Amino acid sequence: MQQSWRQDHDKLTFIICLPLPESARQLSNIRAGEFDGPEQMIGDVNLFLSEFESDDDEGSKGNEEIFRGLVGELEIMIPSPSHQRKGYARTALQIFIHYILTHWRKLAAEYAGGTDEGTAKHVRKLEYLRVKIGETNVASVKLFEGLEFEQHGAVSYFKEVELRWKPDVQQLQAGKGYETARDMTYDDECSEADGSG
Repeated sequence: MQQSWRQDHDKLTFIICLPLPESARQLSNIRAGEFDGPEQMIGDVNLFLSEFESDDDEGSKGNEEIFRGLVGELEIMIPSPSHQRKGYARTALQIFIHYILTHWRKLAAEYAGGTDEGTAKHVRKLEYLRVKIGETNVASVKLFEGLEFEQHGAVSYFKEVELRWKPDVQQLQAGKGYETARDMTYDDECSEADGSG
């Protein structure tokens, strides 16, 4: 499933791992298997891309559709109660959203490559990110509201709340908790010489 999701043009998944131990906080490079083994994996965060459809688009077809924006729907899961309510979900979402915004051209091109538009030169805009959360899941609603997502519309027939966020890197970086995030390189090449694999 992980491999097929990687190949799908409309999905992106990051595995959430525990924070680095204090002894490794100064590293700039993470090697596969060192801090991302099964015992460090605590959840995942996902992006699903779809076509933007505004309420006033009824009957509007043709070439305009190719240049419509895209909508990104987010999902996050940290199943173990021992890893919940520790700020991991918030930090993972901030980093994931930052990745989406700073790599948008590549993500939009990959999306286009899997549709009729093929290798379109026009980069489609990310209109907004959204989440759909069961109305009784107060903790998740508060998590996304804390990241400046705002409720859109009424509670749905399926008793879900939809929250939306307009892309804004500066607003994201100003959020509490983001100040400790930093870019690191990931080395997924395993060396046979040192016996890793």
